[in-house]
Amino acid sequence: MDDTPTTKTLETFLESRDWRVEKAGESAMYRLTLPAGDDQLVGYALLHAADFMFYPVAPLPISPKRFPAVAEYALRINNQLWTHNFELDYQTGLVRCKASFAFRDITFDIQLVENAIHNTVDAMLHYLPGLAAVAAGTQSAAEAAAERIAAQSASPPKDGKAQALYKIVNQFFEGEGWEYQQHDDAISRIIYSGQNRDSYFVYVTMLAAVKKFFVSVGIKGVTETKKVTAVSEWITRMNYNLRLGYFNYDFAQNHLSFVNGIDFYGTTPTPALLRNVTHPALTTADKYWPYLNQVITGTHSPQKAIPPNMQPVTEDKQ
Repeated sequence: MDDTPTTKTLETFLESRDWRVEKAGESAMYRLTLPAGDDQLVGYALLHAADFMFYPVAPLPISPKRFPAVAEYALRINNQLWTHNFELDYQTGLVRCKASFAFRDITFDIQLVENAIHNTVDAMLHYLPGLAAVAAGTQSAAEAAAERIAAQSASPPKDGKAQALYKIVNQFFEGEGWEYQQHDDAISRIIYSGQNRDSYFVYVTMLAAVKKFFVSVGIKGVTETKKVTAVSEWITRMNYNLRLGYFNYDFAQNHLSFVNGIDFYGTTPTPALLRNVTHPALTTADKYWPYLNQVITGTHSPQKAIPPNMQPVTEDKQ
């Protein structure tokens, strides 16, 4: 990437923090060493033409025989995160926690970068004990996830500015010309017609108190229990290839979705920012639905159902 104002802005921010920053060659990829309690954590920041991604890497490789359990653990905790997600690389056995956002047609907001870094690092540190237990086989994915999720649960404080944020969502809908149903102040529903499926139920959520906005695109669920393992593997493989958002599976509801979200702490969301969250969710869910359906129907294995042109975004190395 050229030495653009956006690149300079990002580098200035990274160098202003108490982190060790190393640039990876000529690309806009940066290796960060961050303090993590009494230890350190390595993370990677990637800047593309219109999107940014950051992920810390778990300091333990996963044995291939533990991939299914670790994939299940990641899916179970991802169902609670909404704006970032855990991913397993089936090539290297590394686990990362990814946050990303698009900034097409808007100003690159360094506060969103800071949110992405701090929230993924916090999530990695919180869920790492459960990951280690699942990787070692001393705890099941369901038990470890339930334990860590319970430890994280807390009632968010009320936000006096919530109504103003809900109005921004409505302005976004109106600007897109979308009809929507208001479920409550925080959640709205629209119906999206794609190229590969006639309709998707889309839930748009503004959690004002915790400064999160996310979109969940509902996808036809897994109707047979025996397909869950295969679908979980496909989701895990696919998520590691995606820059924005992630496929999600809710074990309790037997429900598939595609999720994209953003933490906007310290900044005010605009309809343009919400558009950069929503549109990638809609198009990505529809684009890859035929491949997911191959796994659901059993016509292809999870590995064969990955689009042939999709390669991992990066080659992570510790």
